[in-house]
Amino acid sequence: AGFLFKNHIQWIFWGDALTAFVAFILILWFVPETKPDEKAILEKAANPASGEKGETGNTLVVFFRRPFLVTFSLFIAICGFIYNQHGYTLSLQLNDLFLGDGAKIYGYIMSCNAITVLLLTTLLTYLTRKNTPIINVSIAVVFYAIGFGALYFVQSIFFFLITTIIWTVGEILVFINYQVYVAEHTPITHRTRFNGVLQMIMGISMLASPLLSGYLSKWFGLNNIWIIVFFLALLVSLGLIIQYQIEKKTGSIKKAVPVKN
Repeated sequence: AGFLFKNHIQWIFWGDALTAFVAFILILWFVPETKPDEKAILEKAANPASGEKGETGNTLVVFFRRPFLVTFSLFIAICGFIYNQHGYTLSLQLNDLFLGDGAKIYGYIMSCNAITVLLLTTLLTYLTRKNTPIINVSIAVVFYAIGFGALYFVQSIFFFLITTIIWTVGEILVFINYQVYVAEHTPITHRTRFNGVLQMIMGISMLASPLLSGYLSKWFGLNNIWIIVFFLALLVSLGLIIQYQIEKKTGSIKKAVPVKN
C-alpha cells in the first residue's frame, strides 16, 4: 500500500477486494466446519471426565463472574491502544520526517512487520510454549515498550526497521496467547461468545486509539506519545505479572499446554 499510495492509490482498494475474494474462495473450498451442535456441547459440559465446565445465564453476567478475565480483557484493550500507534502516530511521524516519501517508508516498515511475523511466529511459539499465556503476554508488552518507546529517538530508516522487528515480536506473542488465556478461563458453553466480547473490547480500543492519540499529540507533542506508550506498556506488563501471582496463589493458573504445529 505504501508503494502504491503515491501514484496508484486506486489499486490499494482493488487489491484489498481481490485478496478478500481469494480468501473467501479458499475458506469455502478447503476449511471444514468444526462447530459442534448444541447437544454435543451440553453433553461435554455435563461430563465431569471431559474437564469442561458449562454454565447457563446471560453472557455478560457469566463474563463478569470471572474477575481475572475482566482485568485481563482491560489489559488487552490497553495493549490494543499501544499496538495501534503503528498505524497512527508512526505514520504521522514518518510523514513529518520524510515529507513526500513518508508513505513509501511506511510501506517498507509494514513489509518488515509482515516478514517478521512469517519468519518468527513458529519459533516464538516453540520458545515460549512452556510459559503460561499471561506471562507470554506480559513479555510481549515489554517488547512493545522497547520497540515503540525507542521511536522517540529514531530518525533513520534502518533503526525504524530494527524497532519494527522488536514491536512485531510483541505483536506475535500477544496474538498467539491472549485467546488461549480466554479459552482457559471460559466455560465451554460460552467460549465463542466470550471471544466475541473480547473482540468488542478490542474494537472499542481501536476506535478510541486515534482519537486519544490525537488529543495526546495536541497536548504533549507527537513524538512524546512514544514516552507515554513506553511507561503505559511497562505498567501493563507489571499488572499482568501481579495478576499471574494472584492467580497462582488462588490456584487459577493452568499449566501451559505445548502447541502442536
